[in-house]
Amino acid sequence: KEKKAQANGEEKVKRPPSAYNNFMKTQLAKLKTEDPSLSHSEAFKAVGPMWKLLSNEEQQAFKLAKP
Repeated sequence: KEKKAQANGEEKVKRPPSAYNNFMKTQLAKLKTEDPSLSHSEAFKAVGPMWKLLSNEEQQAFKLAKP
């Protein structure tokens, strides 16, 4: 795990990305390669609803996936 230095000198452990974060990262990359003219916000608006259409099992598959 990656550690980050805090202002008080303690190190903070960075938590792993969520299933949603992994899904967004992979799907945004796919969408941008298919249509490079899309703006970042347009791509997010297109991919966000896709997450809701996935079943719980499909969503959990992204929990441990590495984008």
